[in-house]
Amino acid sequence: MAKTIPRLIPDEDFNNSPAEKEVYLALQALPDNYSVFHSIEWQAHNHYHNVRFGESDFTIFVPQRGLLVVEVKGGAIAYEDGRIIQTNRKTGQKKQQKPLEQANKSVYYFRDILNEQFPFRIPIFPMVWFPDCRRQDI
Repeated sequence: MAKTIPRLIPDEDFNNSPAEKEVYLALQALPDNYSVFHSIEWQAHNHYHNVRFGESDFTIFVPQRGLLVVEVKGGAIAYEDGRIIQTNRKTGQKKQQKPLEQANKSVYYFRDILNEQFPFRIPIFPMVWFPDCRRQDI
């Protein structure tokens, strides 16, 4: 079982996201030498004193491979006119999402930090997970 940080229990909030809870439980099946970090919040400052904020739903350390930054989008997901649309199952409200863009923000943030600390490059990849989408629905 993967090491999870922080160690959560299935009844916890998971940022009020049943989809994140489902992904968290699925990631438990990864090998023992994998580390899964849940909900890493970050902020970055640039030379112009602008501040960027972000959060990675999951960041997975894969030994000998690098990091995988996972953005989770639950609920009803549709692809309409070249856009990803998420429909809230409780309210019916539709919202355009850019999950790969969200994951990439964390990728760039982590890459900047790690490049400052290590003389070698650590591969970091973005990933999007739609746990409520099933193959038979496609």
